[in-house]
Amino acid sequence: MRQKSRRAPLGLNAHSCQLCVALLLMLLFAPALPAKTVKVKGVIFTVGADHVQTLWPNARVTLKNLDTLSKVSTVSSEVGAYIFIGVLPGEYEVSVALVGFEEIVKRLTIGDSDPSPLDFRLAPKKQIVTVNVTAEPSGVDLSSSSGGSPTLTADLLKSAVRLSQDFQDALPLLPGVVRGPDGLIRIKGGRTNQTNTLVNTASVADPFTGQPALRLPAVAVQSVRVLSNPFSAEYGRFASGVVDVKTRGGTDEWKWLFEDPVPRLRWINYHTHGVEDASPHLTFAGPLKRGKLYLFQSLAYGYDTIRVPSLPDPNNARVEESVTTYTQLDWNPSPNHQFTALLTVDPRDTDRPCFSGQHGRWGNGALSRTELRHVLRAAVSTHTSVPLGADSPLVAVSVRRTTLAGFWIFLCAFHL
Repeated sequence: MRQKSRRAPLGLNAHSCQLCVALLLMLLFAPALPAKTVKVKGVIFTVGADHVQTLWPNARVTLKNLDTLSKVSTVSSEVGAYIFIGVLPGEYEVSVALVGFEEIVKRLTIGDSDPSPLDFRLAPKKQIVTVNVTAEPSGVDLSSSSGGSPTLTADLLKSAVRLSQDFQDALPLLPGVVRGPDGLIRIKGGRTNQTNTLVNTASVADPFTGQPALRLPAVAVQSVRVLSNPFSAEYGRFASGVVDVKTRGGTDEWKWLFEDPVPRLRWINYHTHGVEDASPHLTFAGPLKRGKLYLFQSLAYGYDTIRVPSLPDPNNARVEESVTTYTQLDWNPSPNHQFTALLTVDPRDTDRPCFSGQHGRWGNGALSRTELRHVLRAAVSTHTSVPLGADSPLVAVSVRRTTLAGFWIFLCAFHL
């Protein structure tokens, strides 16, 4: 009997320990009870002048928690309704945005129960239009004499013509400027001798033809414009228009440019016959004395062949060679004075094929000295085929004429 009374407390204690462990496991692995959430809903609408309510779909509604700064967005349905589910209690900010309407923002405090519907009435966005009306001047506008004519800048010239070409090749790109059948420039329908050309405000027009008496490479030009009706006192000696050219000077840093170094070969029957075209040019500019003296130098060589259809290959090409040098020195003796000196040299050499003959070379028919002298004299004067008689052969004569097209020096002093 004593032994039974001792075993009973031991069994009871083991059962109690099992219950405690089970309760502890239940407390550890039991899921936390979810916090109570609510719904936020409402309608997006407008009221017209006729007091008719219109519901707006596709409005963007944003719910922002002011405590955590987290945002959630939705879009109103076809009937203008929106709803947010599972919203925790706290302070919130609700905003509505729709194209063509002002944005509306409202604050909302959410408790344990669902809040009342939060509707939004949109207002059209205010349209602000500014119209400036300027009266036309009653007199003559003395602020400008350019007449609003467009300007060819250095960037436009670089894309329009080759940098070694003359700036006059780009003048027909401007309105009112045409090149006649004789190759001369005409402005506003006038004659060629009714124009004037200014380079850095210095006139360089030929008094007989009215055309520029020198060639300037396009790389040396800063801007070109044609003034059709200038009335300023600085312009004169014209009837149809004035070509105003501004050249480029040196900069505070040395710069150089070398383009078109590779010539183009002349091909006849899949064989090369010399060079057809070449136009290399070198330009460099920089300070000789920083802040005082600057240099701009351009060197260009041109070789061009022009085919003459009436002559047989390969002696049917007219060759034109040119060497153009342009030098500009800018001296600033004081902040208010500038002295500019320009030097340009433009020699040209033309090789003209003038005659085609029965044999095409010397030896198959003899010419006397007198006949050869007449042939050369006729070639120089007329550049046409001259028959020497029924039995006399014609020979291929190449006449070379070298001219110094321009050698000009311009010194321009400016008082700023």
